[in-house]
Amino acid sequence: MLLKVACARSGLTKKAVHYYESRGLLAPGVQSNGYRDYSEEDVARLREIATLRRLGIGVEQIGSILKSANKGAALEKYRYLSQLKMERLQTVHDCLSALARNYDVERIFDRLQCVEMDEYTLRERMALAFPGNYGLFLSLHFGRFLNEPVDTPEKRAAFRAVIGYLDEMELYLSPELEEGLRQALEAQDAAALQARNQAAMEDVLEDPQRYLEAQQEQIRQYLEFKRSEAYRNSPAGMLEQMLLDFQRRSGYQEVLLKNLKVLSCAYRDYTERLQRANAAFYKRFPEAQSLYQK
Repeated sequence: MLLKVACARSGLTKKAVHYYESRGLLAPGVQSNGYRDYSEEDVARLREIATLRRLGIGVEQIGSILKSANKGAALEKYRYLSQLKMERLQTVHDCLSALARNYDVERIFDRLQCVEMDEYTLRERMALAFPGNYGLFLSLHFGRFLNEPVDTPEKRAAFRAVIGYLDEMELYLSPELEEGLRQALEAQDAAALQARNQAAMEDVLEDPQRYLEAQQEQIRQYLEFKRSEAYRNSPAGMLEQMLLDFQRRSGYQEVLLKNLKVLSCAYRDYTERLQRANAAFYKRFPEAQSLYQK
């Protein structure tokens, strides 16, 4: 079909269709007379693009969604970001309502100052800083600890340090690592994965000794596999090594985690529990230190 028909059926302008073609989102056939020939599949793709754009998703992000093996999972990040925006808008609405009832500008000014340095900002920036749904996975993991006000000079400095770290991510993420992270979570529901990991970790932290004793044989087998050449040369093994290299270069421990402990008492308590569990783990499985303490 001709361009004008494809435009009518997709609700897009000719200029928009040409733009999406230039960005590689679709490639219609070409007739012998040079006119583009749009198929039913092209129209379906245009309607898909139009839907995602109307939901506020950028063209570059749409390209990633269209290529995804699980478009629902790929879209989860943007649903999460939309939820954060709604929460922020609710805060703004509450401030307007309070100001209308009692025009106390100083109180609302202080509240809005906090909104500019709050958990929503960090959770948004974290979700967007990393490729695919890996950023969403990290945002869900750390975001559950970030519910304390940034109300001291130390916390404000830590907040700025975390934002600076996230802003520099592209300097440290190699194309190979980006693609590996994208593939690792492409077909998974990051929220469900994080929920499972959280539940499993809480089971470990509740009673490390009991867990290690109950899972001793499975852990030994897993450690043996991780020491094998087959694991080191597997996609999972290579991705793990790239992640470790990234963490060293980017300051993941020294900047991100250190400042998150300043921002959140809950996260600081969590890491202390994690350190105690790790100590018990290395005491029972000393051979694991060469694998994890690199």
